[in-house]
Amino acid sequence: MKKGQDYTGVTIVYMCHDGAGNVLLNKRSANCRDEQGRWDIGGGGLEFGDTVEATLKKEIA
Repeated sequence: MKKGQDYTGVTIVYMCHDGAGNVLLNKRSANCRDEQGRWDIGGGGLEFGDTVEATLKKEIA
C-alpha cells in the first residue's frame, strides 16, 4: 500500500517553546527527502496503530 494513493497519510506538527517567546527550530539535514538545510518546527508521520502522543514522543526524542 502506498501512502497518498491507497490511504490518507496523517502528519503531526508540533512547536516546542518555553512560554517566554523562544521557539526551538530544527535544521533539516542534507539527507532528508526535501527542504534540505532549511529551518522548521517539528513534525512527522502518524503510523497506523500509533497514538498522537506516541508519535510526538518518537519525533521529539
